[in-house]
Amino acid sequence: MQSAHAEPGSFRDPSGHIWHLDNRIFRTVKGDACEFFKAATKSGLFDVPFVHGGIVNTTIVEDTSIIDQIDDSFELLLEHDKVGLVNYPYEWCFDQLKEAALLHLEILREALDRDIMLSDASAYNIQFCGTTPYFIDMLSFRPYREGEVWNGYRQFCEQFLHPLLLQSELGVPFNNWFKGTLEGISGQDLVKLLPLRKKIKPKIAAHVWLAATLQKNAAQQNLQKMAAKETRQTLPKASMRNIFVSLYNWISKLSLEQGKKSAWSDYDKNNSYSDQEASAKTAFITRAVKESKPETVWDMGCNSGQFSEVCLTAGAKNAVGFDFDLKTVGIAFQRSKDKKLNLLTLNQDLANPSPAHGWAGTERKSLMARANADMTIALALIHHLVIGRNIPLDYFAGWLVSLAPEGIVEFVPKNDPMVQILLQNREDIFTDYTLENFEQALSQHAQIKRSDVITEDGRTLIHFVRNER
Repeated sequence: MQSAHAEPGSFRDPSGHIWHLDNRIFRTVKGDACEFFKAATKSGLFDVPFVHGGIVNTTIVEDTSIIDQIDDSFELLLEHDKVGLVNYPYEWCFDQLKEAALLHLEILREALDRDIMLSDASAYNIQFCGTTPYFIDMLSFRPYREGEVWNGYRQFCEQFLHPLLLQSELGVPFNNWFKGTLEGISGQDLVKLLPLRKKIKPKIAAHVWLAATLQKNAAQQNLQKMAAKETRQTLPKASMRNIFVSLYNWISKLSLEQGKKSAWSDYDKNNSYSDQEASAKTAFITRAVKESKPETVWDMGCNSGQFSEVCLTAGAKNAVGFDFDLKTVGIAFQRSKDKKLNLLTLNQDLANPSPAHGWAGTERKSLMARANADMTIALALIHHLVIGRNIPLDYFAGWLVSLAPEGIVEFVPKNDPMVQILLQNREDIFTDYTLENFEQALSQHAQIKRSDVITEDGRTLIHFVRNER
């Protein structure tokens, strides 16, 4: 049995903290939060079948052998179901953030009907497990106070509404902005970007332009006067519910420009493989997965998720697909939903993956710190990083092997049409880019279990197993 350890990023809420023990997730609870949680449970909120996801399954722990190992002061100990790889809003595609926003509004509406409210509206309180978003912060629930305003409104706008509008109205992905500013996109920043014809749209005018103006004016007024009880606003319960419904209806209609393709959005249909070569690739992967029986596969450069699906069909329990192209992440997400695959798709630039973020670099973990795969597949990826991004061949080999104990990598030779496109407008300085040199670099970290040439121009699949440390 492993010893219990606290989650480093769980420190902001004085009502309780997250703990890890034997690959299980626990949350300590103390003070008023104990009664708040029990009230929310009694209300039936946690049993509601939400359209766009759910609330993470949570139970009260009474086992003293577990309780005694948690080195924290608490009155109640909860256990949450694990939801897989921890993921963050800046790693989601547009449709994922939209689904998360709709789930949050569904929960707000259902909670209010039961005289329960949420204390905040953080997008980080939602985690995707496959294609399903789950609300995970059970200490956010508290009793509704008659006449209160929605304290989480500004946070909801900055972390859900504004990023969605940035992409749907202006075609600008929210991911890098959100990654650089973890609290989201402010209304004042968004207003500066919106042209007048968009600012005057009724809902944008009300929820973005007017709200940003009021926030700016409030910052210039006397803060003590603003905080005085006699100046505090009240909001009827019915009016608050109408806000939730109005936002839900609006966000549900937000969409991206249709028909616009990215450089890689149709790669699974338009590539250099013949049908026979594609079948050979599928057979190689299927055999490796059936032999290794991985629980979790990471698909590095997943595109539409075609080969993540191959891994799942071959017996992997779940898969996580990463791609830098947001259009393909969205396609893979929709593919997973349509086919009910246990595939989580995330946006990652693998040459510049998500770093550690937040206070003391502990609140949001780097991608490498979250590595949990039993097997990786890296298909048609090596040339994009080694040639496209100047990552040395031995660096690539070491990084790939570090991700999981086992993996499959596809080497794409220099004479391949896709490599020639990368070299078209630049000097070829990659004299060491050969299959022999790559296998040698890989052998420094792993044993090559099997390799097959699968295309006429020499694309080669390699199944490797990491050396014991």
